[in-house]
Formats: sequence, structure tokens, C-alpha cells
Amino acid sequence: MTVRTYRPEFSVLVYKAITRSDAGQPSRLQGDENAAPWDITPHLGDGSEINVSKSLSSPMGSFVITVPDQPYKVESGVGDTLYGLLEPMDEIEIRLCRSSADYPDGPPILMRGFIRTVRRSEAMSPDGKPQRTTVIQGNDYGFLFEITQLPPLPFLNYGLNLTMFTAWESFMLIGEEQ
Repeated sequence: MTVRTYRPEFSVLVYKAITRSDAGQPSRLQGDENAAPWDITPHLGDGSEINVSKSLSSPMGSFVITVPDQPYKVESGVGDTLYGLLEPMDEIEIRLCRSSADYPDGPPILMRGFIRTVRRSEAMSPDGKPQRTTVIQGNDYGFLFEITQLPPLPFLNYGLNLTMFTAWESFMLIGEEQ
């Protein structure tokens, strides 16, 4: 009897949304298509977690990445932790696979999205040493659909200074082409 063993593989890349003079990193979202991503995969080790969730009943998926707080070197030589370098609306690409043998070109993309919050968590280890972690939370591209959705009909009717409350009357007023 043979027992199949798996060698999981993962990769996390971050594309900066805003060019910062101190980081020296050009942004892909500001017109530089050749901007190199930040590979934060080497930071994922002991004490790290990647949690990804998607649902059919939710318009967007979410992720939480926990990384030990340690310095990250950028090309300009300025070192800071991921807590100081990452910011909301930076793009992120998460790749995961259960067995690297099944994917010779590297793990497939599991989620692409935006960082929503970056926070630092501090705790004490059992032996009394302080532990700092950076927690990166965000959503996939469904987040764009979530923030641009139409308001509920009573608010829409109020905004149009109307007194009607049925969906059909609002639809007829707005029109089929809108």
C-alpha cells in the first residue's frame, strides 16, 4: 500500500497602489505595467497563516494573512516591516496548491484582490518573550461590485424626490436602458 504525500506550495505577491518616495517602488496602478511586485512569501513561515474564504451567497471573498513582524528590504535599501509598507487598496495575489507536482508552472491563483486593513498584533509567548505579528485583511475583486451597488429602492425613491415605493414604478421611471 502506498501513501501519497503532498508538498504544499504557496506564493503571495503584493502590487503597490500608490508610489511612495520613501519606498522607491513604482506602482502598476499608476500606469507602470512593468512594476515588479513585492514577494512576501519568504515572510510566511512559522507562526504564519493564510485564510481564504469564498461563498456562493456573498458577492466577495475575503482573506486574512498573518505574518511574523520582521524587516522587509525593498530595492531602495529602506527597510521597514510589512506593517509600515503595506496599505489599503494595494493589490494582492495569493497562489496555493496542495501538491507542487500537480502544477509544474507554479501554484494556480486562488485569489486576487485588495488589502483593506493592515494591523499589528502583539502578544506574549509561553516563555515570556514578546511576539509581534502583522495581520493583512482584504477582499477579492468582488469588493468593487460591493462598493458600487445600487442603494435600496426606498432610498433611491427618496433621492429622486418620489413617493412611490414599489420596484415596478421605480423601474418604469428610471427606464429599461439605464
